[in-house]
Amino acid sequence: MSDVEAGGEWIATQTLIEKLKKKDERLKFYLITPSKNKYLLKESLFKKTIYIRHKYYKKPFKYYRELFYQLSSGKKAISHIYKQYKFDCIISTDYILTISYLISQKKLNYIYYFHGIRNNYKIFSDTFNHFMIFQKLLEILAWTMSKKLIIPSINARNVLIEHSFSLFKKKAPIVLPNLIRDEFKKNLKTHDKQIVLYSGRLAPNKGVENLINAFLLIIKKYPKVVLVIVYPGKPEIEFLKKIKKIIEKKPKIIFINNPPVKELSILYQTSTLAILPSPFEISSLFLREALMCGLPIITTNTGDSSQILSDVFILKNGDTDTIYAKIVDYLENKNKYEQSAKIVSGNWKKQYNEEKIINSWISILKAYET
Repeated sequence: MSDVEAGGEWIATQTLIEKLKKKDERLKFYLITPSKNKYLLKESLFKKTIYIRHKYYKKPFKYYRELFYQLSSGKKAISHIYKQYKFDCIISTDYILTISYLISQKKLNYIYYFHGIRNNYKIFSDTFNHFMIFQKLLEILAWTMSKKLIIPSINARNVLIEHSFSLFKKKAPIVLPNLIRDEFKKNLKTHDKQIVLYSGRLAPNKGVENLINAFLLIIKKYPKVVLVIVYPGKPEIEFLKKIKKIIEKKPKIIFINNPPVKELSILYQTSTLAILPSPFEISSLFLREALMCGLPIITTNTGDSSQILSDVFILKNGDTDTIYAKIVDYLENKNKYEQSAKIVSGNWKKQYNEEKIINSWISILKAYET
């Protein structure tokens, strides 16, 4: 059960399913999802895909009515699929579908495959509302009721503790890193231009605006440098308008939407630098894909980046001036950064054991086999 959305969560989930099926052909997967995204979903991986329609209401009580509808439609879809098919276990990445499963009163144990939190809310922020608290409580319920909780990194456990009011201090989740797509396991390095790459969602909370403002200053000093922004799905319209207004048709800033995986991996392998300006990440897939390609990456001190990278690649913060200064330092001292990147990438690849991760998943699933 998962939302097929633009982001690392779904990419990691689908990659896992693809590799598990290659390892054990007996495995069959069914998908329940509220999203029908032809760019992101490989339907051939699933024996059956069931789509749940969502309704979008206007005020008053907009969010609560939507949530009630999502829970009821999720419960209906789960009950329907149970009548037709037999399952050994449920894997869920979506807390709404998980709560739908719980209220359907099915007795099958489920695994919660944790990737991130829905709302990194702050009580005194301008965007705070009471619905966020309610949403958070449902999310915590989905985590705590799981038979097994699987997380991508040790840092994810710390996030769980922080955002579940310390309820997870006694729970022992299983740490299984996200799998990297095969296309990212090559080092081509045939570039003849200086390409700075950002790959991720085009959203206000990703630090993209600060990156663009920094880059507008950089191209004045280094006119040959190009910023490529690759993003999946559809961005928020208002945010996209704001970004377009900032850049004003600058040819040195290129946007690429939903590229095929093969083309995306070549872009990683031919770029000179990757940058992750996001103020909050748990276990960045972009960071790991860059490491797999041997691409130097500069990132904010978020998630487990400081545990993987050396200090030279860590931004003190994600503001415009800091990003500008770090990219300029990279362009003027490329040899220093590239040598450090080779060491960091090599060390990370030694620790990344795909076979071990897949076998661990197989063992967990076999425990539920009937």
